[in-house]
Amino acid sequence: MIPEGAILQTSDQWIPARRGNVTTSRQADVAAKLKSGAWAKAATDYAIELVAERACDYAVERAVTPPMLRGLELEPVARAAYEARTGELVDPAALVPHRGIPEWLSTPDGWIGADGLLEIKCPLVTTFVRWSAEGVVPEQHVPQLTGQQCVTGREWTDFVAYCPEMPEGRRLFVRRFVATQEQRDAVTQVTVEFLEMVDSLFIKFTHNLEA
Repeated sequence: MIPEGAILQTSDQWIPARRGNVTTSRQADVAAKLKSGAWAKAATDYAIELVAERACDYAVERAVTPPMLRGLELEPVARAAYEARTGELVDPAALVPHRGIPEWLSTPDGWIGADGLLEIKCPLVTTFVRWSAEGVVPEQHVPQLTGQQCVTGREWTDFVAYCPEMPEGRRLFVRRFVATQEQRDAVTQVTVEFLEMVDSLFIKFTHNLEA
């Protein structure tokens, strides 16, 4: 069930609604810090993108990589394969803000019932084999899934990896992820800190232009 007021990813309003706001698809960048506690380059680069979007009301263009194109092409097939295996009915991707932090947004790949989310990845064969052999949600995707649950208030996410190059019957890897309260608290805290950094950079940017 899609929440009331959510913006479908297919809507003309989806891109404008994301401008200048943190999205959970970039949650790993939001949390990127050095051992010293300072922000890492991935975080500061993302912050600069958001400042630019706020200043220009313009969505920063990002290169569409071959893996991204692969994901776009295969996502509908992966969704159908997931529904066929689990019997779940998946509502389409739609954007929602965090109830208490409106600058923090999420667009899960699907909404399941009243409590669940779907996140789909379509990796190459070697990555798919590695993930399946390890048997758990890949660590690099945990920040995104945790952020999604924080923003949406949902209890769980089914992480789906789909690889059509694999033999029939072995193309789908599914693991359910439930973020701990500790994970949720940590992701929320670092997102608040990141947004404060973005606000500070925006103030410096506008002040220096006016000086």
